[in-house]
Amino acid sequence: MKAADETGAPRYLAFWAEGSGEWMREAMMRLLLLAAVVSAAAAASAAPATSRRMPKVPATFSAEQVEEGRRLFADTCAVCHGPNLQGALGPSLIVPAFRAAYSDKPMRALCSRIISTMPVGQAGTLSEAQVLKLTALISASNGLPVGEAPVISANELSARKFPGAGKW
Repeated sequence: MKAADETGAPRYLAFWAEGSGEWMREAMMRLLLLAAVVSAAAAASAAPATSRRMPKVPATFSAEQVEEGRRLFADTCAVCHGPNLQGALGPSLIVPAFRAAYSDKPMRALCSRIISTMPVGQAGTLSEAQVLKLTALISASNGLPVGEAPVISANELSARKFPGAGKW
């Protein structure tokens, strides 16, 4: 058995030279086309949230809570989660990672997570007011509307849910 044909091409590539591989070329072209379509679809679904229409969701936190949350985040959280919540040592707190983790969950779940795990090695050291400010910042950074009335207690968030998957 020869390792190469008369042109010097490896034997396993002989079907390309012989013309019997026409079906293979067509299959490869279809596969490449399918890959291009899937890639385009994936890129379109990863478009920034600002280009998508946001559903009407009642406002959740005051603008003042969001701004106070921004200052607190810079002092307490940014070293792990990045200055823009994009993630660094810790996970991203913005789309799409955050949305995947919290879709359809009560907003209280985020508060509980912050209270019980943050800051790393110092869990439970943040006050409820501080946790609400951080929750306000994270919610607003993920496109949820800001209102005028502040949330006073984490218990208020038990009945409020983050939007479901695909509804952000």
